Amino acid sequence: MTEIVRFRKRTVAQSAVCTIVMMCLQEKKEIVGEETTVNVVFTNERHCTVSVALTMVYGIPIISLCTELQQKIIHEVEMMTPFIVEQVHLFVQRLVMCPTKDGEQNA
Repeated sequence: MTEIVRFRKRTVAQSAVCTIVMMCLQEKKEIVGEETTVNVVFTNERHCTVSVALTMVYGIPIISLCTELQQKIIHEVEMMTPFIVEQVHLFVQRLVMCPTKDGEQNA
C-alpha cells in the first residue's frame, strides 16, 4: 500500500519569522548557516515557538552562545513583527572543525 505524504507550505508569518531567525544566525561566525534548519509553529494568532537545528564550530562555549542566540531571536522577532515568541529551542546537531584556508570544513 502506498502512503501519500502531504507537505504543508509555510505561511507568510512562518516565512517572515524564519527569515528573521536566519538573519540572527548569519551574524555569528560560529554557526554553519548552510546546515541550519528553522521550524516555526504558531500556537495561536500571535504566539509562536521557534525550533532551530544548528551546526556549530567546535571549541566555542556552546551554552553561552545558545543563550545569547535565544535572547537575540526573541528580541528581533518581537521587534520586527507583531508576534510573541513563547519558546526558542536550539538543537546542536553537529560540531565541525574550523574552516581551512581552502574554505572546506574539517569534520
